[in-house]
Amino acid sequence: MKVVFTAHAVTRLRQILAFIAADSPANAVSMVERIIARTEIIYRVTADVVQVLTIMHERQLLPDEIP
Repeated sequence: MKVVFTAHAVTRLRQILAFIAADSPANAVSMVERIIARTEIIYRVTADVVQVLTIMHERQLLPDEIP
């Protein structure tokens, strides 16, 4: 099965990267790699694709709508 990040999920990863990179570019890259590898994600499963819809911190509330 193929895993695909939606545009919204990629935007969230870029926002996280930019926020952390302001203090430490190396830590930012490491964090995004860890998120991709291990975080709990919001996703949609179709016949042959898993779509990652967004990236969220565990303390964030699930929004009413996910793009």
